[in-house]
Amino acid sequence: MSNLLRGLLSKLCVCFYLSWSMYVPSLGREFDVATNHWLVETTHDGGEELARRVARETGFTYIGPVLGSKSEFHFIHGGIPHARSKRSLTHTRQLRAHPQVRFAYQQSGYMRVKRGYKDPHKLLSNNKQHISLKAKPRLPKDPDFGKQWHL
Repeated sequence: MSNLLRGLLSKLCVCFYLSWSMYVPSLGREFDVATNHWLVETTHDGGEELARRVARETGFTYIGPVLGSKSEFHFIHGGIPHARSKRSLTHTRQLRAHPQVRFAYQQSGYMRVKRGYKDPHKLLSNNKQHISLKAKPRLPKDPDFGKQWHL
């Protein structure tokens, strides 16, 4: 009886894991890429002066407003690599703890993957085989076909 329960429990765990993995976006990838860029929203309309002050007090570099917004700004931190596998919770918490910051989010990046080397001779031979299998194109039987002009 205990073997039957163990089997059912293990099958249930596998089903739960498979159903859960469909709803987790980053599970299919090896890891997400976190950048050293942050989107920061200030509490009130203080403009660029407030954003520059917040960046200076928290150790970030002020880049500029986001699409001309008066409350959303782009910050960069120089002490973090431009692409890494883990988010920097300490820097995000440091920004969020500031009294003039309403929201701070570390921006995600993209994983760059080299596609690999393809032998040109093999590609050309495959292309020649593919062309030889195709039917030869025939000209239409219209006697005035050669007199037509194309756009």
